[in-house]
Amino acid sequence: MFIELRLYATLRRYLPDRKAGEWHRLSLGERATVDEALAALGVPTRQELQVFVNDQAVELDHELREGDRVGVFPQVGGGGPDADR
Repeated sequence: MFIELRLYATLRRYLPDRKAGEWHRLSLGERATVDEALAALGVPTRQELQVFVNDQAVELDHELREGDRVGVFPQVGGGGPDADR
């Protein structure tokens, strides 16, 4: 099956031949998960990631379907109890 994938911010380095905003077409086996798609590109999933499939937030174990569009963002840091001071 084929999906389309975009990596954002610091994750873009795993797709160096793509310009910002371009979709990467990726061939995967049937019943592949988001985690497997990221592993195919060498993206480490030990870090916190925000993943969206067809504009819906999902977990890494989400099973993908033909034609899905996957967007992956690194976790945004900041805030905390003293952020307003």
